[in-house]
Amino acid sequence: MELRQSLAARFGVSLPPTAIFDYPTVGALSRFIAEATAPAMSRSPASSGVIKSGRGTASGASSDGAGVGAIEVASSACDYPRGVSSPGQLWSGFTAGTEFQEIIPLERFDPELCGGGARTATFVADVDGFDAGVFRVSDAEALAMDPQQRKLLELCLRNYVATGGDTLADAVSSKTGVYLGVMWTEFQHLLVALGATQNGYTATGNGLSFLVGRPSFVFGLVGPSAVVDTACSSSLVATHLACTALSRGEATSAHAAGVQCMLLSETFGILTNLNSLSPDGRCKTLDASADGYGRGEGFAALYLRPPSAASTDGSSNGGGGVALRILGAAVNQDGRSSTFTAPYGPSQQALMVQALGEASTSPSEVRFLSTHGTGTSLGDPIELAAAGRALSSGAKVLNATDGGDGASLTVIGASKSFLGHTEGTAGMSGLLMAAAAAGQLAAPALRHCRNLNPHVAAGLAGLVTNGGAVFAVGPHRHCSPPHRYAL
Repeated sequence: MELRQSLAARFGVSLPPTAIFDYPTVGALSRFIAEATAPAMSRSPASSGVIKSGRGTASGASSDGAGVGAIEVASSACDYPRGVSSPGQLWSGFTAGTEFQEIIPLERFDPELCGGGARTATFVADVDGFDAGVFRVSDAEALAMDPQQRKLLELCLRNYVATGGDTLADAVSSKTGVYLGVMWTEFQHLLVALGATQNGYTATGNGLSFLVGRPSFVFGLVGPSAVVDTACSSSLVATHLACTALSRGEATSAHAAGVQCMLLSETFGILTNLNSLSPDGRCKTLDASADGYGRGEGFAALYLRPPSAASTDGSSNGGGGVALRILGAAVNQDGRSSTFTAPYGPSQQALMVQALGEASTSPSEVRFLSTHGTGTSLGDPIELAAAGRALSSGAKVLNATDGGDGASLTVIGASKSFLGHTEGTAGMSGLLMAAAAAGQLAAPALRHCRNLNPHVAAGLAGLVTNGGAVFAVGPHRHCSPPHRYAL
């Protein structure tokens, strides 16, 4: 704090609270200050847009709604806590303010073994249930199969049925890809701990390559099959790879999915030791009391197709019967941040600008921002400051009820404030929230956000200029903008 204030006074610039984290070396900080004090230079506006509802066309997008690399979300399926088994039920849970957290059930493990940390998380019931016969899997093989593999099969089948499939044989030899994001594979360790017999089924039921390869085998899909572990971004990177494959013609359709099943107390203990988890097991996104994240389970999958192959009559799944398209996507890495686990604002900003540029749409048309929003005192301010720089030359935060033209607001949402951090599925959880918000023209409240983190407000305050964009938190319904874009 003293260093930031000293530099600000010495050079006459306004430095955001996250400046030392965004520019953690002397060279990087010097370049940032040099650019801030240099004469203003004209810059061409960044392009924008990631997810768009099927109705309405924005400037910068072609008249048929198919932007650069536009991909149709033909169907979506999910399983989340409290019996949520569809995107529609998930949206209802968001808007109703459902409490998804619970004390860790003893059927999983004793919460006293979690290293003295959080005893609360969100869990999907009946992850041990599986109709093996539907997928032509023997009972012996099913018993050794990771629940995440079983859930992936079920989600792919539900999406397949939703798009007109009648029998498993209908999909054989289709050039459909399978892309999966996953972070933990705990079932194999549980089998060892329980003294279960180790055999060939243990390998095929738990290995990562087998996990993602199973749907291709069961449904006879001959498109690419790839598993991704990039931690919290795994399912979004998997979606990016699926969209890329479709755009390049490597696949004619694709399943993109994320899975997250929590079976070991030891993982809770490790994350507690890292000081990652909130003691109360909840993600208090953007709140002044943010003190870590709460863990959560979730399983979600999208069935994706190029727009030429998908329905354009508004019948595709995505909320309210509105067809949705992924207009642009991008992937990068933080690089050298202030610490190994700390986020890096400039990389996040560059990523958003790149993704929006792929979509060929103006940043001012983005109406909803589905944040990573873990609810950490460091991560939230860095993320929102990066978003503010990416989306406008000026930004501020207010409660949605404080006023403002609904058509000019960018409303902030965070699936983690409801579901907890679903880790391997986290990106897909956020994507489903963004898709629903775009389709419904509405946004739920940020659960557990009662007092805005002052570092978030201060980080954005330095960006405010006349006519700058406005970020809003809280329940909100857009007034009647002609376009529906979410990031």
